[in-house]
Formats: sequence, structure tokens, C-alpha cells
Amino acid sequence: MTIYQDTISESLGLRPITDFFPDYDFNYKPEDASLKMNGSLNPFWGLQHTNQTKDRLRKAWDNDPERKEKLSRMSKDPEVCKKRSESVKAWYDSASEKEIKTKTKAGLDKMNSHIECPHCGIKTNRGNIGRYHGDKCKKKSIDIIPESV
Repeated sequence: MTIYQDTISESLGLRPITDFFPDYDFNYKPEDASLKMNGSLNPFWGLQHTNQTKDRLRKAWDNDPERKEKLSRMSKDPEVCKKRSESVKAWYDSASEKEIKTKTKAGLDKMNSHIECPHCGIKTNRGNIGRYHGDKCKKKSIDIIPESV
């Protein structure tokens, strides 16, 4: 273990902070500090951002494209996906049936809404539009005229 050097106390001629807290390891750094800040241990626990702060954060988000790319890469990271999956499963195990229905109802309504394919006219849900219709529709007309050889 390395000894913690309190340069401020030394320069002022005061006793080092280690004299007051002999059992505390000042060099300790947790492997993953974010895991130590969950729930009530988080200093922002129970607080909410003001509308002014939310607006400032939105502006910062819109003006920083690198931030969006970083979050996009992070969301595809297998470790992040695994943690997210575990937290969602834990919530479903602990939540009541009523809580689950109220939380998922809006998303299911959007997903199951029917949309008409612009190419073939079939009305189907969003999942099928994205998978089989829209830009991927078999009846989509090809506007490109092949060049003669």
C-alpha cells in the first residue's frame, strides 16, 4: 500500500488528514464507481432537474454529435445490453401485474397500430412494415432504368 501524501497540509504546516482518519484507505478506488452509486447511495437520489436545466441539457445534446455516436456504440456493447436485460428482468419480477400493464401499454399501442404500406397497400403493424414492407416491399417499383450493354 502506498502512503497518501497530503501536500496541502504539509505546505500549511498542519497535521495530515491521515492522522484524523487512521483506518481510512485514501488510495482506494472502486473498480466500477457507478455500481457504488445506485439507488439511495446516489447523491441525486430523490431529486429532479428543473425545466431550465432540462432545456440546457437538450441544447448540449443537440450541439454534440460525437456524444450521440458514443451513446449509440455504448448501447450496442454486449456488457451494457446484458446489464440492461438483467435490470428489466429484475423489475418485471418485482413489479405487480398492474404496474407492468400501465408501463407497457403505451409502447404496445404504438407497436400494434396498423399502417398501410405505400407500395402494395397492405395494412399491417409496425413490425411487419419495418421487416417486409416500406423500403423492403417486393412490389416497390424500381425507378432505375438499366443501361443497355
